[in-house]
Amino acid sequence: MPSRSQSSDLPPWGRSFLKVAGGNATLWMRLLDAGCVMLAGYLATVCRWGTWMPPQNDYFAAVAIETAVVVLVFDYFGMYRSWRGRRKGEEVWLLLALTSLAAVLVVVLGFFGSKTAEYSRLWTLAWWGFTVGFLVVYRMMLRGFLSWLRHQGLDGKTVLLVVGNHAGVSVERALQEAAWAGMQVIGWVDDRPEDQKAQSPVSLCLGSVAQLMPAIEARRVDHVWLVYDFKQQDRICQVQALLQNALCDITLVPNLADFHLLNHKVAEVAGLSVLHLSRSPMEGPNRIIKAIEDKIIATIMLVGVSPALVVVAVAVKLSSRGPILFVQERHGWNGQIIRVYKFRSMRLHQDAPGQVTQATRNDSRLTPVGAFLRRTSIDELPQLINVLQGRLSVVGPRPHALAHNEQYKDLVDDYMKRHRVKPGITGWAQMHGFRGETDTLEKMQKRVEYDLWYIQNWSLGLDLKIVWWSCFHGFVQKNAH
Repeated sequence: MPSRSQSSDLPPWGRSFLKVAGGNATLWMRLLDAGCVMLAGYLATVCRWGTWMPPQNDYFAAVAIETAVVVLVFDYFGMYRSWRGRRKGEEVWLLLALTSLAAVLVVVLGFFGSKTAEYSRLWTLAWWGFTVGFLVVYRMMLRGFLSWLRHQGLDGKTVLLVVGNHAGVSVERALQEAAWAGMQVIGWVDDRPEDQKAQSPVSLCLGSVAQLMPAIEARRVDHVWLVYDFKQQDRICQVQALLQNALCDITLVPNLADFHLLNHKVAEVAGLSVLHLSRSPMEGPNRIIKAIEDKIIATIMLVGVSPALVVVAVAVKLSSRGPILFVQERHGWNGQIIRVYKFRSMRLHQDAPGQVTQATRNDSRLTPVGAFLRRTSIDELPQLINVLQGRLSVVGPRPHALAHNEQYKDLVDDYMKRHRVKPGITGWAQMHGFRGETDTLEKMQKRVEYDLWYIQNWSLGLDLKIVWWSCFHGFVQKNAH
């Protein structure tokens, strides 16, 4: 919200809106969320029984409990923090995950209270769907309204940059392009040598850092952003000392370009502010949603392909001597050793100790049935069982042989970071053609690059996109052999 000096310039309706909403934003959000949950319960009742009155009063109790659980879960996981400058997709995803988590918690409570059998499943699903729909729609409408306000010059925040490296211009450009965030750069100070000073086409250079406090006092400044490298700690401390009496928010924008980051995040641990440079995205609600996704998709696929699995099993057994399934040891989540199943596609053979010979095109070890299974990726269908066991995910970096991990971990940067999530049956790298034999270092580097991009950008929508592609395009590829 604007500061008092700016709000005085607003039209009457603007001042009224800010007066009512500004100081009680989180309270209004909680009330609106609760209203959405209750309205969803009533609409689910209408859809199920054609009336606003459910067949028994227990449904009113369920609505009250779910409303309280949703608000508490949202509050615990930070749903009521400021979303200014954050992506819409991030907010929608968190809404979906936390609403689902709240629904699961209520079901668990009902189970221990011996109440779950008394509730209509159709009503429960309709209620969850309406709740998610209402929450997403009203929050996106609110975002749109706030974005419009900011384009009108309302609800804006002013930013003054303290530039200590070459990243100052890119930071300013990013804020200019994100006009919907309502963050306006009004100028910058920079006391580096003249030949290193930032050149900005829009905002003003307000002098050196020595003029920082006079610049703040002469203007309405809501935020001061310090754009520095981590190695400039002494300089950061000096600027902080200058700002000790400044009545504005102070934010450090470190230059992280030289770091190999993986889902980095600022957090508090034991009362200390820390920056996670490498972390798994499968924490908190994400871990629960990913597990539910895996179990549902794997179950549906196993049921659908079970007749084909029987036929393939018979064909493998009749094609050559040996077991139907080939069991491989692979590295799983966080490097743990797991056992992965595949239909056997080769004749029995013995590799040298510590050596794994990759299958190549026209490999002489392949059986006729095995060659077909590998070309169509049908040999990997038993890994759906591994998904139900919790060893694999449906989507994730493909698990490599243990010997290959030992070989490539010192050759490819960040290679072992692939194991910060569960390996998968299919993945982002496979969607882009990086599957099969990795006979050159460059192929493995590209595969790892795509795997790390997937981990950095993981979302439920991305997983569903990869599954959809794999079902209709991913079984037969020129690199599958």
